[in-house]
Amino acid sequence: SPKAFQESANEFQEFFLNFHFSGSDQRLERASVNTIHFKNPPEALQVNPETVDDQNVVCNNTNMDQCGEYCQCTHVIKVATKKVTHIVLLADDGLTKGTSHPVHLHGNRFYVLKYSTGEINETTGFTEGQNPDIQYSPDFRSAQWRNSSWKYGNVPGINIENPPQKDTVMVPFKGYVVIRLLADSPGFWLMHCHLETHMDIGMAVVLQVGEISEQPIIPKDFPKCSNFKGTKSPDKSSPAQKYQNFVQLSNVKATTQVSKAGGSDSYEMSPSSYVTMIVFLVAFFCGIVVFSSILVFKQYVRRRGYRKIDRKDKVLFGNKH
Repeated sequence: SPKAFQESANEFQEFFLNFHFSGSDQRLERASVNTIHFKNPPEALQVNPETVDDQNVVCNNTNMDQCGEYCQCTHVIKVATKKVTHIVLLADDGLTKGTSHPVHLHGNRFYVLKYSTGEINETTGFTEGQNPDIQYSPDFRSAQWRNSSWKYGNVPGINIENPPQKDTVMVPFKGYVVIRLLADSPGFWLMHCHLETHMDIGMAVVLQVGEISEQPIIPKDFPKCSNFKGTKSPDKSSPAQKYQNFVQLSNVKATTQVSKAGGSDSYEMSPSSYVTMIVFLVAFFCGIVVFSSILVFKQYVRRRGYRKIDRKDKVLFGNKH
């Protein structure tokens, strides 16, 4: 069972993670956690943990000043070890309509202590308002308990007697879920929406449990899977030169810095790439039209029953009977 109480606040830590779509323009809204759109790191964090100190790659709510309305980076949140850890999972972006999100955490199991929905219309059954327990910032980048006495795990209605233990939980739209775990597994663990379409476009975050010194030592000859050329390792002596030897796709301009504004992606296609894509799509749809026409013609011929019989064939056909 989860630990019921803490001897002091030093033994407790709490995080609010909002899995939502961010952006003031509904046409440009993007999947995010606390308005940060997750971008895969250029190197595996488990074997290159020093990457978390590079602010050109990693960001979180403590260094959001460098981000504009749209911020894309490797979103990493540091979680201290050996502490009772509350994570309040949210799903609200201020819109009147939205979806719930199944949130999955790798490498850990957690106790589900409380599940609370948004305000539901008793006539229609639809969720129409925010849960009154949570107070959001105007941009939904952060949240806290509306009642400050709920801090340090003093949340009314939590189940600490027989809570279910899970690694995936559904977070209701405009509601919240309180989960608790003991952070005793040092490493980098991905937490993400289990809807693949949401995860792939940014609804994810990495929990760094413990300091790098607390994590398992990497074997000396352990192979490192990265995106630099195997014949020439990247020069890590200078942050500016760290990623110069990365292998990039042709006709793609690569950037490694945190995306700050404008909603642009990390990779920009060249004009020739757009032309190639358009030609391919036109050829694809033309092929569908030709193939469909052949099928329709064959079906038409089949339904005619039989071909016309000339006079000679009719006579022979009649003589046989």
